[in-house]
Formats: sequence, structure tokens, C-alpha cells
Amino acid sequence: MYQEVHNYLERVIPERPTVLREMEKYAKENDFPIVGPLIGRYLFQTATIIKARKILELGSGYGYSAFWFSLAVKGKGHIVMTDTDKQNKKLAFDFFKRAGLQSQFEFKIGDALRTAKKIDGTFDIILNDIDKINSEMRVVVQELIYLAGLK
Repeated sequence: MYQEVHNYLERVIPERPTVLREMEKYAKENDFPIVGPLIGRYLFQTATIIKARKILELGSGYGYSAFWFSLAVKGKGHIVMTDTDKQNKKLAFDFFKRAGLQSQFEFKIGDALRTAKKIDGTFDIILNDIDKINSEMRVVVQELIYLAGLK
């Protein structure tokens, strides 16, 4: 049953921008984990529905999820990304530039927990795409999330 639903959803998902499909191809060719187009579309819809403007992504890789968020918030959003690999930052900004994305992107290199502890302000959405069971990370995320936001 699950596979049938998954196959159906993959057939009806709207067409994705060329650069986004290139990111998916890169992930497949390099065995790089990404959320994929179905979860990406969910992130897009969630950000659109709550009119998110400030988004924090912990464990951004080369920006696949951030790309989806940017499609939702358009030029009105500020997306903060974290990753430990400087090459991922370079890849992300190359993809974003080629796609003509207009969101404000900030990419912080380093350990996500230490980076999150240094961030001021709150966010409408926090995507924790790394350590999901670390209780200290949960506390930090709770402090950064806007009361009506999503975590």
C-alpha cells in the first residue's frame, strides 16, 4: 500500500525547476542524502501556508531543502543554513545563483548545535535534519522557534 501511495504522489507532484532536478541528480550520483521531491514539496507547502519568513535549517548539505523553502518564501524570506562542509556551501550558492533564487541566504559553517546556540532571534520554521534525539539540540531549537512556528 505504501509503495502505491508513494508512486501516485510522485506522478502528481508538480514539475520541478531544472536546477532542483539537477540537485536531485547530484544527490543520486554522489550518494548524498536529501529529503527528496515529496518531502521538499511538503516543506514548500508548509512554508507557504504559515507565510514563513525566517527559516533555520540544521544540517543543510548543499541546500536542497533550502531551495524548496526559497520557492515558498520567494524574495521575502531569510533562510539560515548550517553545515560542517565548506564545499556544500559553495555548491548550494552555485545552485541558488543558477536558479535565480531571490531569498536571503546565510550559510554558517560549523557544528549545528554550537552554531544554533549563537543565533539570536526566532524562526517560523526550523528543520532539524541532523541529530534528532539530542536533548540539548531540542532545547536550543525550542528557544529559537517562534511560538506560532513549526519545528
